[in-house]
Amino acid sequence: MVMKVFLLGASKSEAATSVEGAAGTRRREPDSPAEKGFGSPRSTAPQPQRPRRPRRQPRWAWASCCGDGRREEGGGQDSEPLRDASAFGTVDQASGGNRVASPKFCGMRMGLEPGGAPPSVEAFPSAPIGEEFPESWASLLDFVNDERALCADLRHVLKDTRGPKDPVTMLRFLRARSGDVQKAAAMYRNARSWHEGNGWEHGFRTGQIDDELHRRFDAYWKPIGLLGRDREGRPVLWDRIGTSETGNDLPIDFLKKHEVYTMTRLQQAMEELSVADGRPHMYFTVVVDLAGLGVKHMNRRSLSEYQQLVRIDEDLYPEMVKRVIVVNAPRIFDTIWSIVKYFFDEGTRAKIQIAGKTRPEVALAPFLESKWIPQALGGDLHVGSGGCDSAYCEPFIIGATPVSDDLRQSIWRAHG
Repeated sequence: MVMKVFLLGASKSEAATSVEGAAGTRRREPDSPAEKGFGSPRSTAPQPQRPRRPRRQPRWAWASCCGDGRREEGGGQDSEPLRDASAFGTVDQASGGNRVASPKFCGMRMGLEPGGAPPSVEAFPSAPIGEEFPESWASLLDFVNDERALCADLRHVLKDTRGPKDPVTMLRFLRARSGDVQKAAAMYRNARSWHEGNGWEHGFRTGQIDDELHRRFDAYWKPIGLLGRDREGRPVLWDRIGTSETGNDLPIDFLKKHEVYTMTRLQQAMEELSVADGRPHMYFTVVVDLAGLGVKHMNRRSLSEYQQLVRIDEDLYPEMVKRVIVVNAPRIFDTIWSIVKYFFDEGTRAKIQIAGKTRPEVALAPFLESKWIPQALGGDLHVGSGGCDSAYCEPFIIGATPVSDDLRQSIWRAHG
């Protein structure tokens, strides 16, 4: 696949974009206890805080998980690699899929400082955070100008539409449509109709969908990892898209479903982090490493698949990305970017910063402390102990590898 900068939805406006005076929008005071979480620009009364959901006790697990973290299944030549089977449970086990999560989604459990025991890979809670969003958290969001009142208006417009309507969700869709409540409501309705039409997101959250193939595919794609914090305390998502393979030949329906699976797990990780920190996390910073990107990524099929996956993220998962920093960009990147940049909304493109020939650690320094930059990119971050030796903090930030024949055949049998 072509460079995924970035398959997570962003908006048509930056977080600081003014939305005052959105056309066709009438402000009003929230008229229900649920809506009062948004408050009003003129309201300063303190709001009661709901009890925090207690964080589950972590199940620290660590054994032989560094390096490339693979071992063969069944000993055959075509056996697919299993990452960290002894420590985290085999990624292709047919049962128990909701008891463990891929390590690449679990890095934020490390806490505020690197080091110590590696993060747990216990499964995420199934219930969306919106079902128990503390009202006091709304005051911690970075509302700009009239956004708080506009979010209340958006929630009111959507009162008969099923789906989460917590302040973070409302603010994401509002910003994705530059503060226009009616356009944001239309976007939200289209997203909910799509989700309810296939049931993938709900099924992956609740375990009602068998995610065995997706857990196996996690070891190959996407080459990402959620680990560390930027200087503003937001989580950091690392994307090693330059390592991606282009000859996997998989059905597009499976790739779309896996994109929803990936976004669902990332959302769950963000929700869990919000509970742990006692404040809502709406955005993450993305670092895209293009080392390995080349001519092989420029083929018509990859471009077509990439465009379809981009639209899933742009249209269904808006405003999760604060900024995208691209490092190790090869010369061919300019050619590839001249094609794929039009797959994204204008607001997404505005968030992308390309480092060029600047060393990664220098390009990242304004946004990340060295302690949160992997050694592979010139920083100090190294996960694990007891003989672990992964400059890229694997398996918490993985690289892509060719999909095994066994897994490819299993995917085609299920989705061909």
